[in-house]
Amino acid sequence: SIDPSPPFLIRVGMINSLEPHFRWLSMPGFIRAVALIHLFVFALLVLKPELYDFLAFDWTRINEGEIWRIVSFYALPPVFPSGGLYPYLGMGLAVYIAFLIGDQIEHAWGSFRTSVFSYGTILFQISTLLVICLLIAPIDAAWGSRMFYQVIFFAFATIFPRYQFRFMFAIQVPAWVLALGSALFGLTAVLTNPLYLLYALGTLF
Repeated sequence: SIDPSPPFLIRVGMINSLEPHFRWLSMPGFIRAVALIHLFVFALLVLKPELYDFLAFDWTRINEGEIWRIVSFYALPPVFPSGGLYPYLGMGLAVYIAFLIGDQIEHAWGSFRTSVFSYGTILFQISTLLVICLLIAPIDAAWGSRMFYQVIFFAFATIFPRYQFRFMFAIQVPAWVLALGSALFGLTAVLTNPLYLLYALGTLF
């Protein structure tokens, strides 16, 4: 068994007092459901690659009335199908890890707190994206769902920092090390455009 350490995320602590009044917001297995939606859309993209253009966040088209793009981009998977086997393996691994960490977070926090935390993550990301596009400049959101998985993994690594993953199926690496590596890699990506850094910070906080 895994002994969870106290979460550092303030949003989770604030949720405690809300549960008696908003228990109906609880959706057991919400993270699993998100992963399955992404797997389904991944399969659709294999058959109809042009679906990406219909779902993607495009600020110009949103201003022209295609308002579904404000949320539809979140249905795009964290891995896109392309030539070779690696995208399929990557998508399968993403779903497996999402199931694993989603179940562990829900076991530690309960379905209500896990659900509301997940809703908040999605809402904060979309809201931050809209604020940036409205007040500063349009940005691309092709990596929308990847940010969701990254935030969920950060939460998992905070609760279970000593959980061991097998890197390359051989080397055991603690969750906190993978989370730190993911954060550093993400930082190098967002520093190429200050707006992406603002976008990431808005999602995380």
